[in-house]
Amino acid sequence: MAKKLTLRSLKNSFNIKSPNNTESNYTGKSDIEFQINFVDLIKLIFLNKKLITSCVVLCMIITAAVIFILPNKYTSSASLLPSGNNDKFSTIKQFAGIGLGGFDADENSSVLFPTILKSNHIIDAVLDEKYTYIDNSEEKTQTYQEYLEIDIRDVARDKLRKQLDIGTNKKTGVITLSLETKYPQLSQALLIKFIDELDRYNIYKRRSSAKENVIYLTKELSQKEKELRDSEDSLESFQMANRNWAATSDPELLKALSRHRREVTAKLNTYIFLRKQYEISKLDVQKDIPIVSTLDSPSLPTIKSSPKRISSILLSGIVGFFLSMLLLIVTDAYRKYKMKNDIPIKIKNRNKNISHEVHV
Repeated sequence: MAKKLTLRSLKNSFNIKSPNNTESNYTGKSDIEFQINFVDLIKLIFLNKKLITSCVVLCMIITAAVIFILPNKYTSSASLLPSGNNDKFSTIKQFAGIGLGGFDADENSSVLFPTILKSNHIIDAVLDEKYTYIDNSEEKTQTYQEYLEIDIRDVARDKLRKQLDIGTNKKTGVITLSLETKYPQLSQALLIKFIDELDRYNIYKRRSSAKENVIYLTKELSQKEKELRDSEDSLESFQMANRNWAATSDPELLKALSRHRREVTAKLNTYIFLRKQYEISKLDVQKDIPIVSTLDSPSLPTIKSSPKRISSILLSGIVGFFLSMLLLIVTDAYRKYKMKNDIPIKIKNRNKNISHEVHV
């Protein structure tokens, strides 16, 4: 009996193949292996279809329960036209990949509008403004920081910055603004306030080179006007002291009179020149002010923008399906791995039993 219990007989009893045979059988059968795995996956789905369906339904129910609690939100939108000096080479720049796509980014260009809109100066003005809106048929009036119920100013600023969405069309330079809150009137009022503050900032805060020139010329004109008046007063005083200046032939008197007149003429010409430059600079200031031209005024939303309940529920069902499949694949792979590792243990136990029977 001991001669019959060979290693070959043990392999045949457990259907164990040698590594060489396994490699030779595996070579050239990748397509068959993939097909078998795909078939096994289909079988796995059908065998556990109740579990998969339960996971999908559970995910959809949980998502529906959460998403129907969330309040509706409404988005107000607006668009602004670009401003700034037009560049006659803008088309060439656009094809070359330089420039800002159709308008020149000079110091008064609207390319700075997004940065200005999200600055602390504008954000603080919007937070401190009081707004009136309808909440469940009840009219409420409060500042936006009170509405957010945030006491810390920096946190309130960050919250408002995230709510304000700004986009710029690189080809046309048109700026789009959108803001979302729980109330349509509040969304519209906030966006109107942003645009008003941007316009106010451009008029009273931003300084172009022309405006700086006006400030300089204003000071110079004031000084030159004073000097001109002093020269005229000096000439008048000289003529009053020398009443016979018109009929005199005294060379010293005529020389002094000529000097006074020459000084008045020089001061007058300087004043006239500066006055012309001042008027020109004032016109340039009007041209250089970056006017906020509204293409589309802030809208009053009538349809909610979020949450998108149906699409969210369907998406949660898809996610639940893939999660359940992943769980099944992992558990099935673990089960096969455990069975594979249990075979050597079974062989070892079988050998022990056979050896014990032989000795007995």
